[in-house]
Order: sequence, then structure tokens, then C-alpha cells
Amino acid sequence: LTSFILPAGGPPQAVLHHARTVARRLERGIVNLREHEGEQSVRPLVLTYINRMSDWLFVLSRWITAVLGEEEMLWLPLGKRGKEEGIANSILRQAEHDADLDHI
Repeated sequence: LTSFILPAGGPPQAVLHHARTVARRLERGIVNLREHEGEQSVRPLVLTYINRMSDWLFVLSRWITAVLGEEEMLWLPLGKRGKEEGIANSILRQAEHDADLDHI
């Protein structure tokens, strides 16, 4: 990857991005718990598992985006953004593809 991928896309991707956010929050909570309660309070394997799960959710979201033939929204610094790359255009593009999910 050469740029951050913004959490965007249709409903399947949105659910996966949200799940990944929850997994990352859980991961931070586990780290915090281990810092306050000691290393033995949570097995290291649990932290590894949650970290891998959040990575898998990210990869799955990218795969679904590719299968649906959609483009990922890459982060651009403010100085490199044009009008066509703003959030309004993303919302319009998303609305155009809503019908694609009717058959699911």
C-alpha cells in the first residue's frame, strides 16, 4: 500500500470496517488491562488473535471491494485533493451503486 485506505464503500464494506474498528478498540482495551492488572491477566495469544482478526476484516473488506468491481477510497493530503475527490462525490458514487446490492 502506498496510501491509507479510507473506510468507505457499500454496506458489506461498511459492516466490515465497523467490525474492524470494534476489534481495534478491544485490542486497545486488552493492552490497557494488561498494563493495569499485569501481564498474566490476559494470555498473549488473545492479543495476537484479536490483532489478526482485525487485519483479516481489513483484507476481507478489500477483497469484497475488488469482487464488486468498486474502487477503494485512498487518503490524499489536503493539498492534493480536487473537487471530484471530496466526500460529496463519494456519496454520489455510492448512491449510484446501491442498486447493485438489490439481488443480495
